[in-house]
Amino acid sequence: MCKRCAITAANSEWMGARTLRKWKCTLKSEERAMIRKLAAGQYRLYSRKKNSKTGRRRNLGTFKTRAAAEQHEREVQYFKRHG
Repeated sequence: MCKRCAITAANSEWMGARTLRKWKCTLKSEERAMIRKLAAGQYRLYSRKKNSKTGRRRNLGTFKTRAAAEQHEREVQYFKRHG
């Protein structure tokens, strides 16, 4: 289910695939970011892509707050595109 447009699998059965793609929203980078909460209460940022050899995601840092992890994700995306 998409958080923003509330399209569920049940709704997608009667909607055609073309209609579903048209109305399905694109998620913000903050929502796509791989941020997970650790047992210690910290947040870890992981790469979006899996390593093909190991099948794991790269650790991009550990942060005290989720906001700090989201800020770092934005910085990573900026430098990926602007050098």
